[in-house]
Amino acid sequence: MLQIGETFARFDGALVDLAPWALPFREALYRPQTDPAAAAGFRAARAGATLARWNAGPKAWRQWTQRIAGLEARFAHEEEAARFLGLICFADFSEQRFAGVDFGTLELPFGGSFAGAVFAGDAWFADARFRGPVDFHSAQFFSDVSFENSRFEGPADFRDAIFLKSARFISICACRSTSFRDAEFCADVWFRYSRFRSTLDFARARVGGEAGFGDCLYLGDADFSQAEFLDNAGFEQSVFAGKVSFARTSFARYARFERSSFQERPRFDGARFLGPSHFHDTIMPVAESPVAEQIRTIEHRLRRP
Repeated sequence: MLQIGETFARFDGALVDLAPWALPFREALYRPQTDPAAAAGFRAARAGATLARWNAGPKAWRQWTQRIAGLEARFAHEEEAARFLGLICFADFSEQRFAGVDFGTLELPFGGSFAGAVFAGDAWFADARFRGPVDFHSAQFFSDVSFENSRFEGPADFRDAIFLKSARFISICACRSTSFRDAEFCADVWFRYSRFRSTLDFARARVGGEAGFGDCLYLGDADFSQAEFLDNAGFEQSVFAGKVSFARTSFARYARFERSSFQERPRFDGARFLGPSHFHDTIMPVAESPVAEQIRTIEHRLRRP
């Protein structure tokens, strides 16, 4: 639980309108040390309020985000107030079960958690805006899912998530670190035309269908090590600006890298290409010989005073 100092009192009753469920936790919010019992009660109350607000419909959700925007503007230059708002306005859907969900065009102003959630029907997050951290760790998607054109402004965690049908992440913008480590895609997954402005972790992920990572911009490091691609995998016409690893990655069918650009030499040590691989017109730094590296080391030592 965060220590919020005088912020709680300075909201002048705004909390009563924005999050009346948090009032019983007033004293706990003031405490400098975490109270496990109070923290658990607070999280349970926040999750209940999140679900009630969702069940009230899109109009109620948008009205809530508008009220939050007003408070954000009021306390725009106060870091403590921002932390306080993030604490009470975090959307907690963890462990929930959805028959079907449409979050398209809706905002999560301070992020949200869907950790362990089960999506029994189609999950629609296209055009969603996640302004804070979002957690889909161990979520299960039983039907089609779309995050097309979504914007992740905070870290995005999809570790250990399971996608039983097609997953579309086409044209997403990931501004912070994004992880699909150990995720399992039983069908096709598409990331084409996406922008990863920070690190991407796809290590040990498994894709049973087609994997489309082409025409993407990877500005941070990208880790695909030990991933398994059981069908065609396309990374063509992409730009990799950071370090890239495909170490011990398995490509069962076509592996396409043609016309891609690597600013740093990618790692493919131990990678397995069981089908045709295409690196036509791929741009990457030329590997230096061990002798050249030794000479550079000797010259560096000689320059020392």
